[in-house]
Amino acid sequence: RRSSVPNLIIVVRALPANPFSRRGGYGKRGDHLPSRFRFMHPETAEALVRLENDHPGVFRYTDVLRSAEGSKAVRQKYKKRKGRYWGKLPGSSGHNVGLCTDDKVSDNLRRLKAFWRARKVTKRDYDMLKREYGFWCHRDGPRGDHARDHEDWHFNHFGDDPKRWLRYCKTKTSGGLEAKFKALYGPFKLTKREIQQKLAQLGFYRGRIDGIIGRKSKEATWRFQLAWTLKPDGIPGARTQRVLRFVTAEFVDEAGDPVVIK
Repeated sequence: RRSSVPNLIIVVRALPANPFSRRGGYGKRGDHLPSRFRFMHPETAEALVRLENDHPGVFRYTDVLRSAEGSKAVRQKYKKRKGRYWGKLPGSSGHNVGLCTDDKVSDNLRRLKAFWRARKVTKRDYDMLKREYGFWCHRDGPRGDHARDHEDWHFNHFGDDPKRWLRYCKTKTSGGLEAKFKALYGPFKLTKREIQQKLAQLGFYRGRIDGIIGRKSKEATWRFQLAWTLKPDGIPGARTQRVLRFVTAEFVDEAGDPVVIK
């Protein structure tokens, strides 16, 4: 039998093209947000729309939703540039399911200063404002520093009950994001039969679905790992299983209709 384990279902809401098509950092004018980015988890989308309505024209973003192919492309780009993979695997980033944003912080600080008609707006001011809408900077955990440094642009959405997720954080908020990711879409563990089914679904495996990880299954796993920027060792471990679950996921809107993320 080749009947596959049910695909992971990811529900997203489209951000309104007006104004969010002009809230990015792309295009000739440096203000375009491509349509493939303009999807988020419904709760996160609602919060982002409220932030926009309360502060029209202030915020710009460089990354919102990132598909599995997008994550793969980022890792391949860094591999080519630096000789090693860098960035989250497909299915390991909050961007993959619309739970976070990457902000153009320097530009946004300047526009926020003008919007508030303030003499000065600090990164801490910026972070505290975003918290009001449920967004927490990657650096802004229980011992966050509000510094202008690595990942100061990345914001995870913890919603109206941030304590639920902050308890998983140490110095940064990545632990809380991972906890929310798993609560929404986990667990990612697959049985041996399900691994074969997923590999067959993607065209990597053409053997019997018998739950025995033999030579054919290992070769199929190796090809899948190579294709999706994993360490190609032929062993379908936890990281490989998670990527398998995500790259076969289905995106739908709140009515259950398919959403194509290009």
